[in-house]
Amino acid sequence: MTRQIALLRCFLSLAILFAVVVPSIAYPDDYYVDGNTGNDAGTGASEDPWKTIVHAIRQAKGTDTINVRYARYDESLSFCPRPKRNISLIGIAAGNARPIICSRSPNTHTISLTNYRGTIKGLEITGASHANGINCNAKDGGINDAQIMDCELYGNNLGVHVTTGGSEDDCSPHICRNIIYSNTSRGIGNMEYSSATIEANYIYENGSGSEGDGGIGNCNNSAASIISNTVYNNNLGGISIRDHANPRIINNTISGHNAAAFSSGGIKVSQNMGISSVVILNNIITNNKCGLRSQSCQYCSGNDYNDVWNNSDDYVGFTKGVNDISCDPLFADFGKGDFHLQQGSPCIDAGTSEGAPDADIDGDSRPQGAGYDMGAGEYSDNGSLPTGYFATSDLWIGAVINTDEKEPIEAVWQKGGEDTTSRGDTVIWGHFYASPSDVTWGSEDNPDLFVKIWFDVSGRVDVNFFHVSVPDIVVYSDYPYDGVLDEQGTTTMSRRYIRQYYEAGQSYSDENYEDGNPLPGYFPSGYPFGYSTINDLRIGAVINTLEKGPVDAIWRLGGQDTTARGDEVVWGHFYASPSDVTWGSEDNPDLFVKIWFDVSGRVDVNYFHVSVPDIEVYSDIPDDGTYDQKGTTIMDDRYIRHEYWR
Repeated sequence: MTRQIALLRCFLSLAILFAVVVPSIAYPDDYYVDGNTGNDAGTGASEDPWKTIVHAIRQAKGTDTINVRYARYDESLSFCPRPKRNISLIGIAAGNARPIICSRSPNTHTISLTNYRGTIKGLEITGASHANGINCNAKDGGINDAQIMDCELYGNNLGVHVTTGGSEDDCSPHICRNIIYSNTSRGIGNMEYSSATIEANYIYENGSGSEGDGGIGNCNNSAASIISNTVYNNNLGGISIRDHANPRIINNTISGHNAAAFSSGGIKVSQNMGISSVVILNNIITNNKCGLRSQSCQYCSGNDYNDVWNNSDDYVGFTKGVNDISCDPLFADFGKGDFHLQQGSPCIDAGTSEGAPDADIDGDSRPQGAGYDMGAGEYSDNGSLPTGYFATSDLWIGAVINTDEKEPIEAVWQKGGEDTTSRGDTVIWGHFYASPSDVTWGSEDNPDLFVKIWFDVSGRVDVNFFHVSVPDIVVYSDYPYDGVLDEQGTTTMSRRYIRQYYEAGQSYSDENYEDGNPLPGYFPSGYPFGYSTINDLRIGAVINTLEKGPVDAIWRLGGQDTTARGDEVVWGHFYASPSDVTWGSEDNPDLFVKIWFDVSGRVDVNYFHVSVPDIEVYSDIPDDGTYDQKGTTIMDDRYIRHEYWR
């Protein structure tokens, strides 16, 4: 008995020892927030999400991730307390709509990050009209290396503010692939020994005219790396530098800064006692009041391998760099804000490898040719084209999907059909999809890009691409085929439609930016019989023809599938009956449809107008005989999305 007691004491002692010496392992958790259907009394699991992000932050700790589903959240968020500094906040888009976080007060930062080491991704951040969209700082000897990416920041006083408490702090966030616009002071402000990397962002229409306002401000010993950004049409200046700041400005496109103020310009150095040189390489600086300006009667240097062209003054307080040029960069479409380089641009292969990034603003690798290009975008020649497909013997088309899982992959073409109208026009339609050998969600019944090709009897050829996926997709065409690319563009969740067309021996391109909302002023008045799909969803469409007025469109199911994680997809198109109009045919789609039943319970009904007449669209879930949502698609507003939650 004594021996048994002794053994028991021994085991207890060992158990206590291991409990003290061997710490428990804490694994990070994934939590979910849904402002539409969540409940803060829930568990935060995917199937039982919380309602508010503030509540989720209170519950999370360590390196947990908070996944935020699409909704509007009127909240101000703080990741400043020590237990909250490694939590990541990731938005889950609904179609092309990011979750919206709007500050609960215009005087409060929307998101505050102190000594933060997590990720902020995929959100719309707004509402801090007298504060900052994201306030990013380091203090007390701390480190802030936040990842701020794929966000949209607007309607704040300052989009992203980066600062420290002093020279012993390290505030070096990576601000990447964001869209930053319409903030009243600056898009991004770098202060007090901070050292942000600002890369591959679109920064435009920021500032209201005060000194220092504009795209990117640098002051107080900050040392930002500003790389591969497109900075345009900001109020006073594109990039401003003062008070011993020392940024590196490499491979940016800076255009359209023409405020009346004397100091307006593309890149300007002011109050610059002590700033005698700034690294300014491989930039395109065009169409500004002044290209490069150094004020306060002090000259500045460090600029080389830039295209400084068509500014009211190209250089004030700077001298032309030895390898600077002054030529039209040949932007793809300057008037529409497309600053990609066209074939033959003098900026192609004209840059230096010194400090040049490995990728451009679109994520394409650098260099593509014999050397590095100037500007934010690297020109891609035929050497990087996909194998592609011949839609006809003389029309070649191709698509590349920029996936997260496997980076760029060539999309697979699936022809749907072909027909000829009574007057002699020819139509070909189909879709591109990701191969299931490349990504788990790839399937010929999960279209990523709808295509409708129209050979008009007049000789014009229209190649219409409709983006029906999440990742960006690069689209190509060549007509008549000669092996030399004629047109290239990138469809995205906001740039849903690209038309590449050929007429009188020339090629052209135009595009639509779409938000999925119907234009105001249109009032669908029909009541189509409609068609039942799956999961108790009914859809319908009415085509407002010139020949016969409103006619019910006919539904043709293309296919359906289920992804590896359980999402369901249904796709097809509506068309006009040949008994109603001469151009009606089941192989002449008027309205493409892709329906997505997300595993989370969200349902997206996506309509894409691929015709000429206005088309009314309708949906109902559950199918109770009355349409819950409706809208009108037109040629200038081709995409409408209906969202439901089950």
